[in-house]
Amino acid sequence: MIVDNWVPSKLLDRLKKDARNLQRKGLFTPDALAAYGNKKDGKAFSVARDRTVLPCYYPSAGIKGGFINGELGDAEARGELHEMVEELRLEASRELGRENLGRDKVSWSDLVEGEGGEPVDEISYTRFGPGAYLQRHNDERHEELKRKAGWLRPTRRSLSWLVYLQDEAWDMGLDGGGLRTYQRIAQGRGSEMLASNDGDLQLGWLEATVDDPIDRAVFMDSRIGDVSGNCALYTISSEVGQKVGQKVYLTKAFAADPVLFLTTDFFVNALNFKSLQLRFRFLSSPQTTLHTKLLGEDVSKPPHRGEVIKDVSPLGGRLVVFDSVVLPHEVLKAERERFAVSGWWHVRQQEIRRPMHENVNTFEYK
Repeated sequence: MIVDNWVPSKLLDRLKKDARNLQRKGLFTPDALAAYGNKKDGKAFSVARDRTVLPCYYPSAGIKGGFINGELGDAEARGELHEMVEELRLEASRELGRENLGRDKVSWSDLVEGEGGEPVDEISYTRFGPGAYLQRHNDERHEELKRKAGWLRPTRRSLSWLVYLQDEAWDMGLDGGGLRTYQRIAQGRGSEMLASNDGDLQLGWLEATVDDPIDRAVFMDSRIGDVSGNCALYTISSEVGQKVGQKVYLTKAFAADPVLFLTTDFFVNALNFKSLQLRFRFLSSPQTTLHTKLLGEDVSKPPHRGEVIKDVSPLGGRLVVFDSVVLPHEVLKAERERFAVSGWWHVRQQEIRRPMHENVNTFEYK
């Protein structure tokens, strides 16, 4: 979803000024996605040219971040935006049928005062310096693909949103910095992007063929036998005469040993038939340190068959909302400074279930 001029002009001007003032005071910090700062040219991360953020919370330290600090900058303007975002979250819950998003509205005063501890959702200022970019990725992945880190929090990202704090005169041809999305073109009935099914996140697609003219979403069931870590891939039946929504398993059960996720080949080879292996496409390849070392940092892929590229210019006041699981995207290299407010609305993730008895082939998180 893209909505231009979503933020009123007076509020937009205040947010632009606030973000830049707080950044100049040195309050922005690099986040996990800024690791590309150590580029092949040997240059280390640079606060001036790379991606930095002012978040609402620091989970590793368990402390409040600058975005919801009522003593910093124009907190009133950030509060007005927060109220707009909360109303939008509730509307998205109703329109999309995502009940988990429909929890009670959180007031700005409660966030500022720290009521309730760590916020459920995320919100931050984001700055891209000249030369900064983000490679193709998805904002959320299956818990098992994140290994132990996937179970540290009770929620996961469901919808991503951005509000750009730039001038309307931004020219992507000269200034870069656009959001590039890789949208799936649905092939036939039953090809809709589902993101999750029965709590299981989508992992990829089976491309449509002449014999099966439907793009089929592939999910990972990580609780086979009601045991976390005992996994299998499946799709959902949409055939006439079969129960709609029935799970059709595509692999035998396998243990969620982290070593399996260092390469996407494991999932391809696990599929039951060669024809399935040829059809399978990942939403986004697993991101691991070893994967990066083996393939290099430039691992962006051209669009798959069935995908179309759509670029979004970061015009001031423009709102962008998309699914955190199923939409691969990247940020093109910025040629000049670029600011935004970015956030993620969360839903409850799967509950981890320990082995029910001994001799279960599963990976124990330690």
